[in-house]
Amino acid sequence: GVRGIIVFHDFDGSFYAMDRNCSYKSQDSCATVSVEPTSNTFARCGSYNGTDFTPCCNSSFYLGGGTVSEGPAIYNLKPYNVSRNGQFIFIRN
Repeated sequence: GVRGIIVFHDFDGSFYAMDRNCSYKSQDSCATVSVEPTSNTFARCGSYNGTDFTPCCNSSFYLGGGTVSEGPAIYNLKPYNVSRNGQFIFIRN
């Protein structure tokens, strides 16, 4: 991913991988999606320093697939294919 990749392990054992580049104004220097430290089910466009959040566009995404939960973003995060073989997880685009 342009700004890195988020890998999320869901409660049902599924793995999801998505780009950390926000889909709204993706060229902005601050358009990095960060996992919310208190929920672990959402990611927001901006950055965390501990629990302090500095928003960029402040869009919010579900980690179980990268779908938009709150705008202004209207497009989901770019997904990556995830496969598992034993203890190894493979991520491909």
